[in-house]
Amino acid sequence: MGAVLARRRTELLIGTLLERLPGLRLAVPADRVARRRRTMIRGPHALSCAW
Repeated sequence: MGAVLARRRTELLIGTLLERLPGLRLAVPADRVARRRRTMIRGPHALSCAW
């Protein structure tokens, strides 16, 4: 249940950021974003953004 709540909060956070900062974009191409591969926590190591 905690994972579902965390995922939903993240979705709301990203949606709000994109709504308030419409020019926000990745600073590097999406295929160059380093991702975690060997952990239970999946996703990018970091997201460089620009606007």
